[in-house]
Amino acid sequence: MRTVLQATAGARGGALRKRSAAAVVRLALVALLCLLAAAGCGGASGPTPEEVKLSLEEAAVRFLDACMKPDPQAVLEMLTSGYKEDNAVPESLTREELLRVEGTFVGYSFDPSEDILLQDSGRHLVTAELDYAVWGKRVETLVLVDEGGWRIDGFTAFNWEALGEGGELPGAEAEKKLRAFLDACLDGNTDYVFKNLTEDYKREYRLERPWTAAEFSGIFGKARGYQLDPAGVRITKEGEAEADVTITFGSHGNLEDQTSRVVLLRQGGTWKVDAFPFFIY
Repeated sequence: MRTVLQATAGARGGALRKRSAAAVVRLALVALLCLLAAAGCGGASGPTPEEVKLSLEEAAVRFLDACMKPDPQAVLEMLTSGYKEDNAVPESLTREELLRVEGTFVGYSFDPSEDILLQDSGRHLVTAELDYAVWGKRVETLVLVDEGGWRIDGFTAFNWEALGEGGELPGAEAEKKLRAFLDACLDGNTDYVFKNLTEDYKREYRLERPWTAAEFSGIFGKARGYQLDPAGVRITKEGEAEADVTITFGSHGNLEDQTSRVVLLRQGGTWKVDAFPFFIY
């Protein structure tokens, strides 16, 4: 049975997850098995292969959850010291930098019975299918070793070179502003949304003031989260950027993704939204 987690990256840094009941039971067994092993139950001299697989599954889920949130501190804490040194991993990461390194994935799955490979070297492998916002599904591999607990010594989804010399991509500033705008839309912060639309946009749609909560609900609807690939924010020409954004609308059991291209213009020393097809007038 596959361990499946799905999430929608959202405005408040959180995520909506759905985990199979069987997966939850399996993870609970990990703690129980560890307690039994510590008490010497059954006279075993060490954990069985099945127990090792259960603990690896728990570690892989914890790490992938941290990546998907994203939670930079939790991710850094699970990396081995050797991996950090070999890949020149910085001592601290911002949320935007982590997204740049890993891309934006909104769900993952793996089958513990088939996708966890134990190796005599102690470098065990977990193969997981990641569901990316822009690229679709990709198969990636985790390498786990015991370093005072399971730690990640390799992850094929990471690209540390994406940080670049200065730590920022050309569209990094526009990306941050777009994320803040999307967060405001999901939070219903109409003052922020209104202030960060271009003057041309306001004139075109005859917007003279921020929307009321009821008005905004009518033009934007109920959004549960969004997906945005950091590397997908493109500078098309000086003072203009664009990005493909996917927003999930609806309620549990009735969710629908809509993908549209958002255009930003640089005005007054900052980036503002000039085209936002998700608004319905």
